[in-house]
Amino acid sequence: MDKDDRFGCELSSKKFCKVRLYNSKKWVDFREYYEKDGKMLPGKKGLMLSREEWNQIKKHMADIDKAFEK
Repeated sequence: MDKDDRFGCELSSKKFCKVRLYNSKKWVDFREYYEKDGKMLPGKKGLMLSREEWNQIKKHMADIDKAFEK
């Protein structure tokens, strides 16, 4: 993890979720990474959520799970 990362987990071989500090704010960052010169680097494909946006997702988590079950 980078020095500004607060938490990180691997979602798949090239997709990660991290809580990171950016512009003095904490964000939930879902990002696709790519390999260059043997290093994994963050790509442009991704989504950064504020705390408020993350809370909205958490509020609807049960509905999202139900949609997957249908």
